[in-house]
Amino acid sequence: MKTKNITLFFTVTLLLVLQNFSDAQAVWYTSTINTTGSHNIYKIQFVDQNTGYGCGASGTIMKTTNGGATWSNLTIGTTKALSALFFLNANTGWVGVRDDFYIRKTTDGGLTWVMQEADVLGSTEPIDIFFINAQTGYTQSVNRTFKTVNGGQQWDVINYSISAFYDLQYINESIGFALERSNLKRTYNGGVNWYDAPIFSMSTRESKCLYFLNDQTGWIAGANYIVRTTNGGTTAVKDTLPMINPTAVKFINENTGWVVGSYGGLNGTSTGMICSTTDGGHIWRTEVVSASMPYYDLAVLDINHIWVSSRSKLTTTQNVTSVLQVSTVTPEKFSLQQNFPNPFNPSTIINYQLAVNSFVTLKVYDMQGKEAASLVNEKQSAGSYAVDFNTQQFNLPSGVYFYTLNTGNFTETRKMMLVK
Repeated sequence: MKTKNITLFFTVTLLLVLQNFSDAQAVWYTSTINTTGSHNIYKIQFVDQNTGYGCGASGTIMKTTNGGATWSNLTIGTTKALSALFFLNANTGWVGVRDDFYIRKTTDGGLTWVMQEADVLGSTEPIDIFFINAQTGYTQSVNRTFKTVNGGQQWDVINYSISAFYDLQYINESIGFALERSNLKRTYNGGVNWYDAPIFSMSTRESKCLYFLNDQTGWIAGANYIVRTTNGGTTAVKDTLPMINPTAVKFINENTGWVVGSYGGLNGTSTGMICSTTDGGHIWRTEVVSASMPYYDLAVLDINHIWVSSRSKLTTTQNVTSVLQVSTVTPEKFSLQQNFPNPFNPSTIINYQLAVNSFVTLKVYDMQGKEAASLVNEKQSAGSYAVDFNTQQFNLPSGVYFYTLNTGNFTETRKMMLVK
């Protein structure tokens, strides 16, 4: 009877923990970027967890080297709006300027910029810049496609046929996707020719942004809807999106993604929104609603490192949905328990106890000792904790992993196995 009671207690406790995990939400923090002078930040990109760039109105371009804690202004030589941004790594990047015949390139992290002539505009702007490697890149204005094969020293027009581009992404040197109003366009020859995908005319309202994980799986967001395709645009499933003006969509895998934008017009009175999904885009949860602050762009490194840009502000999340304090009773000693279930796929629960208030790190490592996931990195009160480790959020393959709890005075490591 005692064994049955213990088993029942453990089962009920586990169900309560999982229920609390499902009800939890991510915590988002908004900080004002004093370097921008209250200008809109149209584009943002992080190349690693420390180095990121942003650009926007009135020639604003900024850089962080400490994960967004502080930002510094860069000088690019224009006060015109910067509407396109792409960095290949921490040092090499390109910026597009509205109503300008030049694309700016840096190879020293933004300290100096070289002007590369490209008759991109007339009276429009570069919609996007996308590089496959250090030599091959593309940029797109409203009605012209440009390509370079020498790092931007020369930009050549390769297509005039698109009447109004809204977003652009290349998968490789041949395959790319673009939005022309409400139509999805595909190219198979590096932008020379564009073809209507079979799912074109998805709505009477214009589509605003797209994101493809690969040449088959992608999402197209528009006014109150989002479309998902798993065969390169041949067919698609359409779902409701609680947002009128999406401006950026990103996914880290086939299930987990975010859309940012606004509910209303992109002006000073519109309401900014950040929405997330964990089922591939069928159901969307509103994470943030911000009055009079539309969101413009989205940068995602992983589930724990997400940035959203707006007007002189950046909003970021520290995903704490996976950590739950299950008891405030102070245990007699520190301990790290074996994960359950083990082996597992894709999620497992890790329990640990803290005898005193401590700064805690809980990290997962692969067989080579490389950090695969950081689950906890914060000060916590004494008590008992449970962590829901979902490997889908980190794109981990099958294999043996080690997880280590470190409180400064206590360290313990255990082994677990992911079997897909």
